[in-house]
Amino acid sequence: MLHVDDFETYLNLSPTIFFKCNPDEQWTVLYVSRNVETLIGYTQEEFMNQSINCMSLIHKNDLPLFSHEITHFSHSDISHFKHTPYRLITKSGKVIWVEKHTQIVRNEQGKVCYFFGYVNDITSLKAS
Repeated sequence: MLHVDDFETYLNLSPTIFFKCNPDEQWTVLYVSRNVETLIGYTQEEFMNQSINCMSLIHKNDLPLFSHEITHFSHSDISHFKHTPYRLITKSGKVIWVEKHTQIVRNEQGKVCYFFGYVNDITSLKAS
């Protein structure tokens, strides 16, 4: 039987980063898998204590489209969407391309409670 601790270990060995964020302007992190450090360089703790926020990592040229997608899908009836690939700036300053899938979790009144999803590095695919 798979226990929660086993699942967490498996999840953190994956190249996929899982997240849960508030629907505020900075996408305040409520949870991010520990393997975020492998991809982005920032630790889980840096995200959890708000030393760093998701929006500050998005490449400035990609931020308008990313923000538009969030606003558009948050005000629609859609509960899951795939972002247009965008660039992140890692802690070391390296630019990477990511693909993000987001689930919008709403309350009974339809108000967005939080976003949950996953991120994959697609830099090698964009380079080919």
